[in-house]
Amino acid sequence: LFRSIYIGQGVGPLAISGLAVTFPLMNIAVAFGTLVGVGASTLISILLGQQDYKMANRVLGNVVILNVVISAVVTALSLIFMNPILYFFGASENTISYAREYMVVIMWGNIISHLYHGLNGVLRSSGRPRLAMSATILAVVLNTILDPIFIFALKMGIRGAAVATVLAQVVALVWVVKILCDKNHVLHFSREVFHFDFKIAWRSLSIGMSPFLMNIASCFVVILINNQLARYGGDLAIGAYGIVARISFLFLEMPNAGEQEPEEGDNFVKKISWAFTHMSVLRERPASLVEEIFKKIFDACEVANLSAEEHDQYTTDIMTKWDYDDIVNTAWWRGNRAGRAEGHAEGRAEGRAEGRLDMARKMKALGMSN
Repeated sequence: LFRSIYIGQGVGPLAISGLAVTFPLMNIAVAFGTLVGVGASTLISILLGQQDYKMANRVLGNVVILNVVISAVVTALSLIFMNPILYFFGASENTISYAREYMVVIMWGNIISHLYHGLNGVLRSSGRPRLAMSATILAVVLNTILDPIFIFALKMGIRGAAVATVLAQVVALVWVVKILCDKNHVLHFSREVFHFDFKIAWRSLSIGMSPFLMNIASCFVVILINNQLARYGGDLAIGAYGIVARISFLFLEMPNAGEQEPEEGDNFVKKISWAFTHMSVLRERPASLVEEIFKKIFDACEVANLSAEEHDQYTTDIMTKWDYDDIVNTAWWRGNRAGRAEGHAEGRAEGRAEGRLDMARKMKALGMSN
């Protein structure tokens, strides 16, 4: 989100559109990292639970090998076919230069990104989630600090934002690698672990296939949206969608929204994130949400004004209506199908009768009435 703000202020609105065009390509790269990272992390958690530390360390070594190989292939293909890919993703002559300038740097740092995300996931699965979260926070904070330096101070434009991203991930990766080199922990790097094992690779990729396909599917959705926006709204519409997508992620999908109700003294972002995440199950406005905007939101929601009994009745009525709609739709579908079948049968019978009558007329005209 901050990167978009910096690029919008330092480069221009078309640069925002160019950045939005690159989202599917970046997500595809992340999807391949997830393919390795999620599967290997799950496998390591299982092996550590079984106290099979030797095999867990072999999985760690294979994480590095798979990430390097897959990211190298993805990087090579992306750099070779960069322009056709970006045009397919919704770029135009006005935005292709911004998108390409940004993605070339990002793809050159793709191996760093894959290793960082993969090893950070492994660190989390090895029982050190705080260190993994610290690495993530370190990368985000460094990126936020470096973005304005490269964009404004060094006047590198959108390329500066990409350089800042890669450098932040390099620092975070070095820190994660340093942690995983600690031989006092059961999971650590050593020369023996860097041997490719087909069975380990297959099991890791099999486990990670589900999130990989989910990410790929979401990328295609964004590609379709970008192309329709480019057709009917233009470049600025794509940029606007990119901004909205980032804001919606911030407020609706933030994983740290948490289950605990915010306190009155908490910051506004935490409150609104929690409120939007739990809006569907809230029956009244919590006392901690004292801001006027929350009062307006809950006043506008009729369901929030129902009593407990009314809410239960409302839920029952809604479910009854859904059941009724299902019955009606099923009956209509079956009746329509039966009607078509009956109509086809009647049509065939009428056609045969009309054919015989037409044949009789022709025979009579030829004097063959007997």
